Amino acid sequence: MAAIPSANRASPPALRNVVCSIAIGMFAVAGFCASPAHAQTAEQTSSGMQITVPASAGSQASVPASNEDEAQGQLLAQAMQMIKSGQSADAIAGPIAQVIAHYENGPGKDHKKRYYCASSQVEMFLYLGLAAQDHQNAVVLPQAWADAYFEESSALTNLGRIEESRAALVKALALSPMNSLYLSELGYTYEVQHDNEKALDYFQQAEDATNFSPADMKDAELAHALRGEGYALTELHRLDEAEAMYHKALKLDPNDQKSKNELEYIAQLREKLGSGR
Repeated sequence: MAAIPSANRASPPALRNVVCSIAIGMFAVAGFCASPAHAQTAEQTSSGMQITVPASAGSQASVPASNEDEAQGQLLAQAMQMIKSGQSADAIAGPIAQVIAHYENGPGKDHKKRYYCASSQVEMFLYLGLAAQDHQNAVVLPQAWADAYFEESSALTNLGRIEESRAALVKALALSPMNSLYLSELGYTYEVQHDNEKALDYFQQAEDATNFSPADMKDAELAHALRGEGYALTELHRLDEAEAMYHKALKLDPNDQKSKNELEYIAQLREKLGSGR
C-alpha cells in the first residue's frame, strides 16, 4: 500500500467541540473589530498572508515588526531546503533552533499571556474569541513560530525520531490548534507506528480544521486529510469507508493520483479477500 508522504503533514481540544463554538467565538471578538481605532494592522507573515490583528481591553494582540518576521521566514526557508537535501539534523540545530529561540525568548516570553499563530483571519478571530471566553489576554503572532516546530517535526520524522517529532507537533498545535496540516502530520506519526485508530482520529480532526484553512489552501488540506483517513480506514479493514474518503478527495482533484492508487489497492485487496487468499 502506498505510504502517505510526511512532508507538509502534522493535541488540541477535540475539533468537533471547538467547531461548534465558532459562532460564540466570532461573536466574542466582534466587539474587538467594532472600530478601526481598536485595530492594529499586522505586517506580512512568513506565509505571505496579510492580517489585521484586533486589539482591545482584555485582549492585547501584537505582531513582530516586518523585518523580524521576514528574517524568521528566511531562516525557515533555509531550514526547509536543508531538510529536503538530507541535512535534517543540521536544520534542527541551526535555523529551526534560531527561530524557536527568537520567539520563546522574545515575543512569546510572557507566560501570563496566551499565544497563538494563525494562518487565516477566521482562524485568528476564533483564537481571540476562545481566549476572550476564558478571560485570557491573547497575543496573535505570525505563523513562523508554530511553523518552526512543524519543520522541526518534519526533520525529526526524517531522522526516525517519531516520539520527538510528535512532541514538536504538540508544541505547534498549542500555538495553532486548528491548523489542519499540523493535525494531519500528527496523525501521520501514529500511522507510521501502526496505531491506526489514533491516526484516524487526528486525520478526522484535520478534516474538520479545514473550516479555518486559508481559502487558497483549503482544498489541498482537505484532500490531504481525507487521504489520511482513507489510509487509516484501509488498515482497519473498513474498506467501504476508506473508498468513500478517496472518492471525496477525487472530487476535489480528479487528477489525484495518490487516491487513484489507493482505490486500486483496495480493489486488489477485495479480490484477495474474495478469493480467500
